[in-house]
Amino acid sequence: MLIEAYRRMQNEEHVFPVYLSLRYLPLLQSDGDEYIEHFCALLSREIKKEINWRRFNYDFDEVSDQASLRFKLTDLSRAINMRVVLLFDDAAHIGREKPLEVFFDLFRTIASDVTSCKASIYPGVTKFGIRFDVFNDSTVIDISRADISAISTFFPDVVRARYPKLADGSTLSDRLSPDQFANLLGRAVVGNLRGLILACNRLDGQARVGIPEVTRCLLDMATDYYWPLMEEVAPKLGIYEPLIEPAREVMEAIIAHVSRPVRERSRNNGQERVLVHRQLVSRYMKIFEILEYLGFLGKREASRALKSGGRGPVYYINLCNLLDSVPTKRLTLDSSSTVGALMRVISR
Repeated sequence: MLIEAYRRMQNEEHVFPVYLSLRYLPLLQSDGDEYIEHFCALLSREIKKEINWRRFNYDFDEVSDQASLRFKLTDLSRAINMRVVLLFDDAAHIGREKPLEVFFDLFRTIASDVTSCKASIYPGVTKFGIRFDVFNDSTVIDISRADISAISTFFPDVVRARYPKLADGSTLSDRLSPDQFANLLGRAVVGNLRGLILACNRLDGQARVGIPEVTRCLLDMATDYYWPLMEEVAPKLGIYEPLIEPAREVMEAIIAHVSRPVRERSRNNGQERVLVHRQLVSRYMKIFEILEYLGFLGKREASRALKSGGRGPVYYINLCNLLDSVPTKRLTLDSSSTVGALMRVISR
């Protein structure tokens, strides 16, 4: 989203945007003065690149401290008569090895009346420190990856923008409308846009797309995308890397629990959500954050009462892995669902 914001800002007359991903190894592994030095040098280089690309006649020297950086940004804004907007991507994410107090101190320090700072963060791993008050020093925009929301056209809009052949319905079977198709995939990947794009990539070149083709796509993604994704992401998790194997075990246990009625033939339809006691979530919070981060689960309700007592959040389960766990591996649609498919997804 920050990349798209950066691209749009480039067309604005009075805005000078600079995009910077902070998923940079020296930043991930440093703290304090060392972090400040790496951060200022990295940002200075990106600003110089943007100045050269825009062909502005301004020499932006590389700096290594936050006070000099703030002054240089103010001078730059006045020289080019533009507002400077700094877009920090991956500022706080699950692979960060060190605390983030230093970043948010920088965020607060370099922002001014001519310099705006924007950052994308993963809330579960974010510590703002004592100097930065998130509500007083910034404006928070909560963006959730939700496949069920008040905006029912979100996933159809994404498919229309990226995959016109799938969106116009010319390759879809009569049983699938374009909106049903897009919302089905959005639900299947619990709102994870990366997963949605990968699924569409697999289906875009096919001559005909119906329920069998979508089923095959989801099964293939369970086998060659989701489970391997754990190994791929493990090195990026920093101090949380040892939790990958427990996360796999928790996910396998959840899938085994919700698909057991179908395997034992006591139910025809698989359960696509799970209610977890809050004590379990609190005890294994980082594991659940990793599973959400990877797109295996998506939290849909913060708290609901359990029959056995207590309360807990409701998680929707990735349909790719759920479908792969039942014997028949069949997907069915429920036309009564608000998204056009999906109260009954697994059928014998």
